[in-house]
Amino acid sequence: MMASGLSIRNLFKEYPGPSRSSAAQVVLSGLNLDVPAGSFVSIVGLNGSGKTTLLRIIAGLEPATSGDIRINGAPPDLSRKAIGMVSQELALLPWRTTYENVALPLELRCMGDKERHARVMRILRVFGLGGCSAQYPRALSGGMRQKVAIARALVAEPDMLLMDEPFSALDCQIRLQLQRFLTELWMQRRDTILFVTHDVEEAVVLSDIVVVISQKPARVIDVISVNLPRLRERATLPVTELRRRVILALQGQGVSGH
Repeated sequence: MMASGLSIRNLFKEYPGPSRSSAAQVVLSGLNLDVPAGSFVSIVGLNGSGKTTLLRIIAGLEPATSGDIRINGAPPDLSRKAIGMVSQELALLPWRTTYENVALPLELRCMGDKERHARVMRILRVFGLGGCSAQYPRALSGGMRQKVAIARALVAEPDMLLMDEPFSALDCQIRLQLQRFLTELWMQRRDTILFVTHDVEEAVVLSDIVVVISQKPARVIDVISVNLPRLRERATLPVTELRRRVILALQGQGVSGH
């Protein structure tokens, strides 16, 4: 699998006002972003700053007003089939088992039964989900459901994984466990990951690069390289210093940090 890179140039997104006489709501304003192939990049910003809108545009779930997006050098219409997405709302189908939920993207691609089964079983083993393959989402813990959602996004071997605050609804201990799991998984696979979070410390612990965006209309206000070895511990001076730098980049926008 060849990892993808993402290039965004001069991206604008606006929504029409509630009436003809009202001004349009500008969400993204000339946003530029580069995500190197095989890297883990986090986007941080205040709630409502446009982070989710940006991911939805990249994924093709809503159109941009203007601007240029390239994924692996190709226009979005040619490359979005190579994108996986995980959000806080997992959208697991409650009437399908773990196995059946993970298999869904391959079914939609009309993959043959033998190859589909081999692919699903392989990723279930990687994720430690083999023992619950016949269980339905209601029988799983929050952390296990999140693992199922990530496995479903990766089973089709996408070039890029978009993650929209995937751990924010989980309690602290499960969140820390999944952050470590995701780091170890990334170290093995080197997928290109674009990860949205409002948790500054999470971004520093997970990422190669932290991109800080402004309040709406959103634009990139800082790009911070995280040149620290993995696995990273939160209560260390280098992590604390980088966390402080990110917060300083957001200073004046109401951020208190996490």
